[in-house]
Order: sequence, then C-alpha cells, then structure tokens
Amino acid sequence: MFSICTAYIENGKLEETLKGFKESGKKFTKDIGVLFRKFFQCKIQPHIIWAITEWKNEKAH
Repeated sequence: MFSICTAYIENGKLEETLKGFKESGKKFTKDIGVLFRKFFQCKIQPHIIWAITEWKNEKAH
C-alpha cells in the first residue's frame, strides 16, 4: 500500500521544516511496516513537499 502526503510550508520556515521532516523520517522503519519512504520538493514552488511511503500492508499504515 502507498500513501502520498502533501505539505505546504509556511513562508520563511522551509529550512526548519525540512530538518523536522528529516528527524521524523527516522521513525519510519521496517519495524512499523514501512518498506520505502521518499520526499520530493517542487522545484517551481519549493514550499510544496510530497512524501511517498510504501507500507507493508494497510494495517501498518
């Protein structure tokens, strides 16, 4: 199962928010059912970020 999350970053908080995403990413492990997780940042509008996560199953999500 895949989930796609979209985040809209507040003006002036991009660097701080990206650091927070990096820290929270450490919690997304195989132990909780995460098979794959990646962030994508829009080049045209860098305040828009997507996180794509592949889960072992729907229950893990």
